[in-house]
Amino acid sequence: MKDPEFVGCLRDLSSEVHELSSLLGEIDLAAWKKITPSTPWSIQDSIGHLAYFDRVQALAIEEAGAFQTIVERFVNYVGDPMEEHLKMSRSQDPSETLTWWKSSSTLMRGAFQNLEGFEKLPWFGPPMRAISALRARVMETWAHGQDIYDALGLKREATPRIYHVVHLGHRTVGWSFLSHGLEAPKDGIRFEIHANDGKIWEFGDPSCQDVIITSALDLALLVTQRRHRDDLTIEATGDNAKKWVEIAQVFAGPSGTGRKPLSEQ
Repeated sequence: MKDPEFVGCLRDLSSEVHELSSLLGEIDLAAWKKITPSTPWSIQDSIGHLAYFDRVQALAIEEAGAFQTIVERFVNYVGDPMEEHLKMSRSQDPSETLTWWKSSSTLMRGAFQNLEGFEKLPWFGPPMRAISALRARVMETWAHGQDIYDALGLKREATPRIYHVVHLGHRTVGWSFLSHGLEAPKDGIRFEIHANDGKIWEFGDPSCQDVIITSALDLALLVTQRRHRDDLTIEATGDNAKKWVEIAQVFAGPSGTGRKPLSEQ
């Protein structure tokens, strides 16, 4: 029996992809070359990145051998593998990159559709439950989508789909500390997150003294490092909570440098 949260998350990913692809279908060719705040990546680079790793995620689900080959290529690559994987999209017209992303996303979502949500899937780090892997793809799509909205100078409203980014933000509290060489808080951190529709999402032990109170959008922008802490309204109580705000990171890999305050950009 499928996990109901997994089913809902898959539906939300489809909606996230549809919203972003609809926007991209309306911009002109010059706009695709705009540099996003994730310098030096352009809008086309961002979509090429999503297309590549959506395809890799499908392989992780359906073709373990092919996926492992890609992992080994990344590990053994001399230079920056994150630049290497963008070569394909940089050789394409923007319309080809958009088509590639749509097809990769469709393939990936079809692979997820065959799962129940509880399975363990291989990835570049430790294996993840299928629902966590799916939430990670929502997070990646949302975060790079935010880069694109920012590059185009467009305001983006938060939707309930941002829940998956917030959920991962709480699940990765310990990782944020460990990736900075710090000991993870034994009792974790409690989140009180205010959604746009007035709902309050609570995560963590209610008795925990380290507490984060903020909006869903600000939390998502923080953990994906799409805004500097100074540009967000976040109430942090307790030493661990205050430290976490400085180092929050939902994505895998080395600790990021984050964004400069908007006043310095």
